[in-house]
Amino acid sequence: PQENSAVTSPLTITGDVPAGWMFEGSFPIKLVTEQNKVIARGLAKETTPGSWSNGKPVAFTAQLTFVTSASDGNLVLEKDNPSGLPENDASFLIPVKFK
Repeated sequence: PQENSAVTSPLTITGDVPAGWMFEGSFPIKLVTEQNKVIARGLAKETTPGSWSNGKPVAFTAQLTFVTSASDGNLVLEKDNPSGLPENDASFLIPVKFK
């Protein structure tokens, strides 16, 4: 979704992430309210199998199903970090409005 767009459930998410954001073809995503309450969580997956390891941006798709009475929140894309090291963490927030 575009920044501040109105979203409904189920929410389909598509886009591209930089090389290194995926591990084994996926990365975590979540939908949170303005108060940072998680209302949906899932995995975004590469659209072309094996493309996550080619060193180029990777196209992905995901779908989240949610129920909320909140009016605003954020879609959070999280870099997969199998090492668990804090210096390898990264995330990207997209503000959304819930319909």
